[in-house]
Amino acid sequence: MNILRSTYEIEKRIGIITILLILLMLLFYVNHCFNRLPYYSGPTIIFTVLISIIIYCATGFEEIQFNKITFYHLLIAGFSPVMLEFIIQQLSIMLSISTQLAHNNLFYHFGDASLLITIIYTSIDEICIRGIIQPRLQLKFGYLLGAIFTGIFWGSKKIIFTIIYRNPLDDILLSYIYIILLSITFSIILAYYYGNSKNLLIPILFSMPINNLYLIQHSNLIINEASFPIHILRLGLWILFAELTIWLWLNSKNLKTQKGK
Repeated sequence: MNILRSTYEIEKRIGIITILLILLMLLFYVNHCFNRLPYYSGPTIIFTVLISIIIYCATGFEEIQFNKITFYHLLIAGFSPVMLEFIIQQLSIMLSISTQLAHNNLFYHFGDASLLITIIYTSIDEICIRGIIQPRLQLKFGYLLGAIFTGIFWGSKKIIFTIIYRNPLDDILLSYIYIILLSITFSIILAYYYGNSKNLLIPILFSMPINNLYLIQHSNLIINEASFPIHILRLGLWILFAELTIWLWLNSKNLKTQKGK
């Protein structure tokens, strides 16, 4: 029995690693044809895949889940990023915050090759971050700390490769803090969605519009004097949404406990 289980685990690991490498090659091929990704995204995603494969092979086996999902999960995951970013954009226009970030549309470039690249990139990123790294950190440190550590890793790799492949930045510390806080916030929300639905398609669906905004449309993550108000507005609203998500998660568990009694 143990031999069969061991063989199954090895086959699953090889399968996941193979899927990651195929998606990675497909991403670079499509981007080579259409050139939609920023130049620093390539090294970032390669680094993420390599770290994930090392962790996946070195730690205990945990199957990446694609359980049955409800319409409720699909609606919330698909609607929430679009809704929040739309509110942020409208508020920034009303408050006369005139920046590229304020006026970008989440789906403006969601067509042809851009859609394909967004799907592939998001799938790779979420398999690595949500499917491999975050569950293992949460197993060791708990739900909240695991999500926080994941967010720190997620945000750090973005800002490090941005620094390497850009000119020196004036507001690097402020930008780093902003990206880390935003990444932690997203990690907490996505930990809830993945933990609640047990389906990796939910965080993939959630992240697609966000990746489209920052990757395909090249929206600037770096804070400067002009973009500071919109960044603070975005971070504040996403933190409030994360708190609401945690509250719903905790209360849904309490309700299930009470019904069980």
